[in-house]
Amino acid sequence: MTQNKAIKTLTIKTLGLSFLGGLLLFGLLSSGCQNFRSQKSHQEGRALPLPPKGFKPSPIRLLIDLENSEQAQFSPDGERLLFMSRQLSQHHQAQVYEYNIAQKRKRRITFQDGEILYPNYHPSKDLILYASTTDEIKENPKYIQRALQRLQNSEEEVKEPSASLPWEDQPFEIYSSLRNGEEIRRWTRSPGYDGEPRFHPLQDKIVFSSLRSGSLQIYRQVGPQGRPQLVWGAPELHQTEPRFSPSDESLIWVQLSQDLKTSQIVRQSSPQQDPEPLTSGSFIHRQPEFSPDGEKLIFSSNRGDGETFQIYTLNIETGCLKRLTYTNSNQFYPRWSPDQKQVVFHSDESGKNRIYMMEYRAPEDCEESDES
Repeated sequence: MTQNKAIKTLTIKTLGLSFLGGLLLFGLLSSGCQNFRSQKSHQEGRALPLPPKGFKPSPIRLLIDLENSEQAQFSPDGERLLFMSRQLSQHHQAQVYEYNIAQKRKRRITFQDGEILYPNYHPSKDLILYASTTDEIKENPKYIQRALQRLQNSEEEVKEPSASLPWEDQPFEIYSSLRNGEEIRRWTRSPGYDGEPRFHPLQDKIVFSSLRSGSLQIYRQVGPQGRPQLVWGAPELHQTEPRFSPSDESLIWVQLSQDLKTSQIVRQSSPQQDPEPLTSGSFIHRQPEFSPDGEKLIFSSNRGDGETFQIYTLNIETGCLKRLTYTNSNQFYPRWSPDQKQVVFHSDESGKNRIYMMEYRAPEDCEESDES
């Protein structure tokens, strides 16, 4: 029995499954409702939400027919997509791939023995950024011991320690590399969860969420050897999914309620100011992203019926909220193309997450704010 074998066993059997459960937590704990008109779905016999009169939602089309593929993002030139995929014949852990849209070809970028999530391009350099368990799973005695226990009890069920938060047992660190996967640089070295990293559009700086202080908080860091700096202290709240604005010094992130049943998108206009909420209501708002011009946000929310996640946009200055999709499936992680004409996202439309694309099309009128 070897330590490497134990680590591999833990990575495949424990991390992948437990983190998937964490990603689904928002949906499982969703609450709140909003009335909507409906028509019958011929496919499932379920009620489909009816879009506003005069608005025809853009058809969604399957772009990458690969099961368990998520978190797609356009390259700065709009010609490629970066995404993660798991449970292929070559690997069970999530790894990073790049997809050439015109050629309809994918290539694998990362070849690590850990889970890799949140891949994204640098806005102007030939770099990518992501979070991975590849090192900490070998460094932290807690995870090594658990892997050895799994091997020793291979024929018995090993009870996993309970975690009150979906991030508490996830040993992710942050890395960057060239777009071809070479010249890997490690940015963080803190036990526990460091994830959801994003490059600053102009500086050698990243923003990410971390459990290093005991609760999930947002940090900035200059360079791989820099010291992480807390963005805004709120230990009673959990904050995640930070994003730099492409046009100014503002920052957005998702702020969760203490019971994790609702979440709001907040904006910090400058490092000296307190964040202000951009969304409201007893719903989950998640995975926000700035439009390339910095004027709007696109995000996923269950605010339509309290259950399914659809794609919305929000004008940051006016607060104008518009819903883009009206389906019975969940639409997650929407991202604009650089020209703002296309939106890429992943959906469970076919039963398992795959990458889809649609033309950006929004209704003329704004939705009314609903605090219910």
